[in-house]
Amino acid sequence: MASSIFVNNFKENIAKTMKNVLSDEPLINYIGDKENQADSLKNNLADFTKEFVGQAMTDFIGIGYSVKRQYEINEMIFGYFPVHSSMLEKIYFQIGLVNLKGKTLATLGEFGAIISNSIKEPYLLKNYGWMSMGYVPLSLLSKENKYDVPKSFYKNKEGITGLSESLNNDKKLIKSLYSATAKSISYGNTEFSFKAADVIGLSQLLPYKGKSFVFFQNAGNAIVADKSNYFFDAVHTSLSLIAEHIKNNEESQISQDILFPTPYNDRIIKAMIENAIGTT
Repeated sequence: MASSIFVNNFKENIAKTMKNVLSDEPLINYIGDKENQADSLKNNLADFTKEFVGQAMTDFIGIGYSVKRQYEINEMIFGYFPVHSSMLEKIYFQIGLVNLKGKTLATLGEFGAIISNSIKEPYLLKNYGWMSMGYVPLSLLSKENKYDVPKSFYKNKEGITGLSESLNNDKKLIKSLYSATAKSISYGNTEFSFKAADVIGLSQLLPYKGKSFVFFQNAGNAIVADKSNYFFDAVHTSLSLIAEHIKNNEESQISQDILFPTPYNDRIIKAMIENAIGTT
């Protein structure tokens, strides 16, 4: 199970970085070794571990010689922070943990929020062109084109909407989302490599019951054993900026409710759905 040192540091990290915006005590849940690796957890995390390239960490021994060892995600921490905000009631989080030699390492985190304003269809944050990134309507992406962003979108603005243009012109927001992602994190001579940018993008804006579900991935700061290195205040700022853009460019929902449950966000999606339909 997660070390008591990590758990205490995680709570202190929340209190320190969120002290000016918390409206109540955070809800924090754990699942994993603490429950003897229940079959349900193994199923939930099966795909999650596959996101790690080779599911491997490399320990360097001597010069030019290495041994690959495989480590699975042992546990998961998830829950939400109630916040003072007219647009964000709660910020949801889900973070995979690896327990290594009695120490706990926090890995890729998924954060989410419910925005009361609606959008007409999903938007995905995608890389395109030369070192560019922006939110793209899902209707412009196709499996046949490997979900690549068409050049006509970023060269001729074909298919661009008021919302995507507003979001993508906010360079501070886009930069914050880009800098929050990472391709690897290290602990001593051991490195985790993972695919942060998958088919559904680094961030998603999804329509659900006339509301907007917002998600984005964040790998935190440099990994340190038993430490929590997430800038939760920056997460709050990014989600607030996205909420403001959605509010100022509200669209009538025309597509069906669309969510993308993944091993990164399955727990918080469940909690967000319960909240959105009023069962919590």
